[in-house]
Amino acid sequence: MLPTNAPTRADALLAVIGTALAAAAAAAHVTALPFALAGGLCLALAGTAMVDGLLVHPPGDG
Repeated sequence: MLPTNAPTRADALLAVIGTALAAAAAAAHVTALPFALAGGLCLALAGTAMVDGLLVHPPGDG
């Protein structure tokens, strides 16, 4: 059994969304990739995480 202070699935999804945004900004900064394209790729990844967290595996009572 996991301890109660262990990261939850929601914590992992929020980490994926934040990491995708940071990775897109870093990729646009260090490469010739336009920020609009990097942001679009970030949106695809973050949107997939949101759909998974809200529709596929919605939060429950426990």
